Amino acid sequence: MFVPDWLVEPLRIHRDTHGPHYQGHLSDHLPMALLAMWAVGVRRSDLERYAARYRGRLDPPARLARRPPVEFADAVGHIDAYGSLLAFFDGELERLGMRRTLTTWLPRLASGWVRFAFHPIIRLAYGIRFEVGAEVAAGLAYLASAGPDPALEVLANTASPGEDLSLPPPGPALAEPFEQRYNATVASGALEGRVVVLPDHRRRVAEVGLALFNDTHDFFALHVVTGTHALGVCADAIGLDSDGLLSAGFLAAYATIGAPRFDRAARPAPASVDDEHDAKLAFTCIEQSRLLDSGPYRDAAAVYAAGGSQLSD
Repeated sequence: MFVPDWLVEPLRIHRDTHGPHYQGHLSDHLPMALLAMWAVGVRRSDLERYAARYRGRLDPPARLARRPPVEFADAVGHIDAYGSLLAFFDGELERLGMRRTLTTWLPRLASGWVRFAFHPIIRLAYGIRFEVGAEVAAGLAYLASAGPDPALEVLANTASPGEDLSLPPPGPALAEPFEQRYNATVASGALEGRVVVLPDHRRRVAEVGLALFNDTHDFFALHVVTGTHALGVCADAIGLDSDGLLSAGFLAAYATIGAPRFDRAARPAPASVDDEHDAKLAFTCIEQSRLLDSGPYRDAAAVYAAGGSQLSD
């Protein structure tokens, strides 16, 4: 999808002066939000006003490290190495091109797709989908900063054929930070024997995640919707076999938020979270309705797109 220069250049400047987090742990959604809003038809003037307003919540601009790490392995899994990792992936994109960079590095990092509440994989997916090289580098650096997840990869490798997802029983609602609770969930053994690959796997898992959000309007359930879409975009970009990771990550995230009961036939109803999440949800539903030929996502797009394009009103 062609993105005009008037949007690409501010995205590059932004990622060179802002890390992926602010206030210690909150994810900077602005690059993803601007791309999603542009895709659903928000006007340039409205995007520019929104960006100026959003930057007011971020940490002050900083000069990120512009040297690659001496040893790549020493930087992986460290959010404070983001700037160095960004320089590394800028170099890889220049040296290898986008596809070879993705095929070289994404299989090594994709197991961490749920970390930081899906935000690194989502940012990478937006870079790929919109063909913005600066954002591909940012997404890869963010994903590398989060680090791969060997425990989830082990769980994913246990996947066997099945006819339906075996959802874990309800547990306590999310109290600790998502990352802490997620790591404990994956390590607990509670998901062993539950990871399956279904017929028409990606569509069916994505539709279960959508039903979860339709029924609960839970904030983290929204990230399950946008995160599963993002994994599909990234997997398609390099031909990655992601079925096991999709199941394992979906179940781990679902258990992490307390495995709330929900109606799998739940219909979409108007939701309003905030501008950036509304825009990402709308864009995801529009994309998934097309990519998966999904009736539930078509229905959701008709409902949620109204909120995602509200800046044009």
